[in-house]
Amino acid sequence: MQVKTSSTLLSAPFSPKLGVWIALAVFAFLFTAGFIGYIGSKFIYLLFTVSFSTLLLSGIYYPSTYSYLFLTIFLWLGFWFKFTANFLLLGYFPFEEPVGYFLESASGWDHALWIAIAGSTAVMFARLLYKFTKFGSTVAIRKKIIPPIWYSRFRSWLWMILIASIIGLALLNGIYGIQQSGLVPRTRLYWPLNAVTYWLLSTGFSMAAATFLWWDIGLRKNLVIPVYAILVEALFSTVSLLSRSVYLFHVIPQLLALIVNRGSIFSMHKKNAILIVIVFFILFVGSVISVSLLRDVYYSPKIGSIASIDKLPASYSKNELAATSSIRLKLLHQLIINRWIGIEGVLAVSSYPKKSPALFFNALMVQSSIDNVDVYQKISNSAYQEVDGSKYQFASLPGATAFLYYSGSAWYVIFGMFFLTFVAMCSERLVLLMTGNVTLCALYGVNVANAIAQLGVTPRQLVPHLGMIAATVVIIWVIQSAMFNRFVTHAWRGKS
Repeated sequence: MQVKTSSTLLSAPFSPKLGVWIALAVFAFLFTAGFIGYIGSKFIYLLFTVSFSTLLLSGIYYPSTYSYLFLTIFLWLGFWFKFTANFLLLGYFPFEEPVGYFLESASGWDHALWIAIAGSTAVMFARLLYKFTKFGSTVAIRKKIIPPIWYSRFRSWLWMILIASIIGLALLNGIYGIQQSGLVPRTRLYWPLNAVTYWLLSTGFSMAAATFLWWDIGLRKNLVIPVYAILVEALFSTVSLLSRSVYLFHVIPQLLALIVNRGSIFSMHKKNAILIVIVFFILFVGSVISVSLLRDVYYSPKIGSIASIDKLPASYSKNELAATSSIRLKLLHQLIINRWIGIEGVLAVSSYPKKSPALFFNALMVQSSIDNVDVYQKISNSAYQEVDGSKYQFASLPGATAFLYYSGSAWYVIFGMFFLTFVAMCSERLVLLMTGNVTLCALYGVNVANAIAQLGVTPRQLVPHLGMIAATVVIIWVIQSAMFNRFVTHAWRGKS
């Protein structure tokens, strides 16, 4: 199966020129406001803009892997877009996440932007190394899709079992609070069932759906129903976990992979495509409203558990602590701008006086516990360090760039971001080699990119999560292998 895909994402027909011009106009408006309003060196802000703009374009035009594409988007949103739109455009200090004892001074801003530039530059160098290794792209289909020989026989049953499992586990998790974002489990199951429940809803079920979808493509099936199944999975998972981002992180990567490869895998009627887009947005809005309402119920008691917020620096915004209503403009501001991790972490860490390699390695190896307050909560003066740890699991996140700067050295940032990006890209390439599944690569890419963008609180806890993803990829590889298919064939012949 040959793929007729463009060398870039933007040049594809699904990216209208009008959208590109609108994006450029918004960018020009933000940049102008930022350049005029920035109190530090104009040259540094210009370099900051060029660095992150180049980073974003390198991901959109020449992504090579989905992990690189999503990482560039997350970093651009968390640094340049958030910094410019949130502070310089609005003319005040509105970051909802705390920034420690950072003082608004020209030298302070310049120093923070230099660290951000170092991190973004390292990410682009990792992309160059990956290109020189010639490992190849994971974005486009390169060979014929061959599903397991037994899949066509059990296809309907497998999809029904998957959807039933998703809905059933999501409801049980919602009712009994087995594992939900920001909350200590209300129901403790035998180890490791709490963690498995969270992993299935956050990652496992979406990987299974991506695998079945891929096999359906190989069978040349109509993909309308499987796509709706993916939307249902994302809706139930995001509401059950009380996480607004899960819906987007489950749906967008898979739809993006389908759209990029649309010329070689399916032909969908325009009416069906439009209806899917409409349903996607309806379910997204519904998921945001549902999660926000549920969060008001479950999270509002934490406001009364804050012992004292007077000791926080004046720069810390207390709006989040006062928020109890979900339908408001502030929610849109949170979802569009303040949701992304990046600049606040660098501001907080850059102003922290006790940075050292020892601090970095201690934070890298620390284990999470109810009684142990993460070092970043102290560095940033987060109000979450005062939250009742027996009920809530809230934490401010520094992001990978800020976390690496615990060391006090920009070289840690440069080599660390380079290493994380290169490993992410190479590991995604391995996923493609083992499964041949670009939709699975897209899911893997957004998972790894998000882990890097939000790195900070007990990084060692990522090992089990990534280990379970790796184990699932191995299982899929075994199931798709010729040896396993021969085994199934012989078993059927033996029964007949």
